[in-house]
Amino acid sequence: MLALFFASLVRQALAGQASENAELADQGQPALSRAAYLTSRAFLSSLFENWESEFLQMWAFVMLTAYLFQRGSPEKYPDAPAPQDRDPALDAGKAKAPLPVRLGGMARVVYSHSLGLALFLLFIVSFVLHCVNSALAADQAQLHNEDVGGSLIAHVAEADFWFESFQNWQSKFLSTAVLIVLAIFMRERGSPESKPVGGPTSCHGCRLAALSPSSLVGDFLTEEGSDLRVSPKTSTSALGREWPFVLFLKAVIHSMT
Repeated sequence: MLALFFASLVRQALAGQASENAELADQGQPALSRAAYLTSRAFLSSLFENWESEFLQMWAFVMLTAYLFQRGSPEKYPDAPAPQDRDPALDAGKAKAPLPVRLGGMARVVYSHSLGLALFLLFIVSFVLHCVNSALAADQAQLHNEDVGGSLIAHVAEADFWFESFQNWQSKFLSTAVLIVLAIFMRERGSPESKPVGGPTSCHGCRLAALSPSSLVGDFLTEEGSDLRVSPKTSTSALGREWPFVLFLKAVIHSMT
């Protein structure tokens, strides 16, 4: 995936430079060098605009799948305690446990939600960088047209900025939703995101059903006779009594605490 990322990034830079220079040539202006284009506000704005939507998509997927289930999805855990819900305090004395788990206290609490926090932080950083570079790019265009540039706050209030963001956000949420729904009915042999080809459509978590909770977590959790304990907040019966909007708010608040 990293190789595909870098290959796509290089192609984006080359195509973007060619497009920018063609536009400058039409205006009778000198072409930009490779270094000048890569540090231009227009390129950085478009770059962070896409990163922002990706990190938002991943954060939303990680957080919402901690609270919501899609009936028939291969991601839905079978009717057994999920090892992800195990109380980390039970593993504090294990030598192979991550350091924050062994330290306990606030370190363990933060580490328990570190994935969601990291993705949310990456989204915020990308959003800010997109906003700043988009505002500076707009200012440069206005100055070129002999208009007065606006402030950052004024740029955030403009429809153009939010159009740039929402056109990416909606596509990311759509692609995730499509993957979740299609995985209920369709198969991809060999993919960990698919149910077994011969598995029934109605099966929830079919790709996990063949594994017991102890085998999923391996010898690490079964050493010293440890058992699996599930936090009451993850009970599927409790989830069924709450509206999705309430669960979404809980996911947001949970990631911030």
